[in-house]
Amino acid sequence: MASVYTNETAMELLVAGDGGRLTMLLDLDEDGDADAGVLDAAIGDAGVQIDARLAQRFPTPFAQISDTPTTPPIIQLIAKHLTAAILYERIQPDGEDAKAHYATAYGLLDKILAGTFTIPSVDPVEGDEGATSISYSADEPQFSGRDANGNRRWRGM
Repeated sequence: MASVYTNETAMELLVAGDGGRLTMLLDLDEDGDADAGVLDAAIGDAGVQIDARLAQRFPTPFAQISDTPTTPPIIQLIAKHLTAAILYERIQPDGEDAKAHYATAYGLLDKILAGTFTIPSVDPVEGDEGATSISYSADEPQFSGRDANGNRRWRGM
């Protein structure tokens, strides 16, 4: 199951603009009604992207939006913007709305990865913070680092 870091209420607030905008983004068959599963799929896709970007630095997945305590606020914010970008991109592939939401989400992710922003109550993976080093010899590559589960990996060291 995909990570769920935002919900319909948060998305309605983000794309409130003119009434019905979220419905328009979720209406694949253009009948005026939101289609089932579209928002859930976009939220799931955003969760996958967040987990993939942050897995080398933090234990993922983070708390889900329905958990207690809930998803860290910065992850919720990123999830909202990624979800909006995914939905806008579907109806206008190179549109400004999608670009703006992607820029916000990836900008925040980059700041977390750079250590500029922190995620309160979530400790980074200990040790090399996900860094990987690679060196090659004539016989066999040597590498070390952490896998997606935070386990150390060593070969040829």
